[in-house]
Amino acid sequence: MSTAELTDAKFVDVEPNRTDSVREAPPEGRERPLAAETPAPVGDEPVFVIDESSDLPLWVQLRNRLAHLIRTGYFKAGEQLPSLRSLSAEGKINYNTVTKAYRDLETSGLIVSVRGRGMYVQKNVTVDDSPESAVDAMTEQCVEEYRALGLSFRDIQKRVAGIVQSMADAAASTAAEKRSYYDGKH
Repeated sequence: MSTAELTDAKFVDVEPNRTDSVREAPPEGRERPLAAETPAPVGDEPVFVIDESSDLPLWVQLRNRLAHLIRTGYFKAGEQLPSLRSLSAEGKINYNTVTKAYRDLETSGLIVSVRGRGMYVQKNVTVDDSPESAVDAMTEQCVEEYRALGLSFRDIQKRVAGIVQSMADAAASTAAEKRSYYDGKH
């Protein structure tokens, strides 16, 4: 390639932490669940699949997926997680990206690193299959996404309280309207 061709070349959607540089166009709307919410892998299915339509960085997607698999019991307490290199090769993700996700899980207290042995699920991690636990995990993921946007915990708390209040106000308004129909005051 000549110098003129190099300067005219456009490198669109090249991600330095990916081994493949071409990115598919995201679908219109979200037609599938988030990567963290997909069912546990069965057989030889990969542990992690990149969600091309997500705005979240790859390491956050991977971290959320692994946290979900730990909390739902796919990875049991004390069980060894896939090695950094194998997960990197399986997901076609840069080794440093996987390392960052594992470090964040370790900081969160979900996994522990044993030098020369690998990463293991913390022994005190509790698995809760209740519907409330699933919603709590989604709430934690929302808080993490707000944090990734740069919001403080106080800002997130105010924002969520505002959302809850507006939902409560809308429900009260709807209930009052229904009562007016029963009372014949419409």
